[in-house]
Amino acid sequence: MVAILSTGDELLEIDKPLIPGHVHDANSYGLVAAVQAAGAIALRLGIAADQVEAVVERLDYAVESGTNLIISSAGVSMGAFDFVRSALEAHGELTFWRVNLRPGKPIVSGSYRGVP
Repeated sequence: MVAILSTGDELLEIDKPLIPGHVHDANSYGLVAAVQAAGAIALRLGIAADQVEAVVERLDYAVESGTNLIISSAGVSMGAFDFVRSALEAHGELTFWRVNLRPGKPIVSGSYRGVP
């Protein structure tokens, strides 16, 4: 099973009306489709607010659900509200952060409570 996490206060679920300053969370649905097309079970974790506690809560749920892999969309750059990397550092292992590639420079790899 592959867990998919989106983060960001600017994100709205696709069934919510769009409001100024926000965007619909399309990435998680695309990732779910890709995971399913590869033959795996996808667990969509929804949208975590821009709070470290919200990110940790969703990641804990993924681990408790028996997921084998966690994929996060957003939350790994250098912004004040990017908490996925800090959650990995606090509760897991950070393999690498950032690569010299554009687009895609802010990327992180690691494990959270033993789950890559």
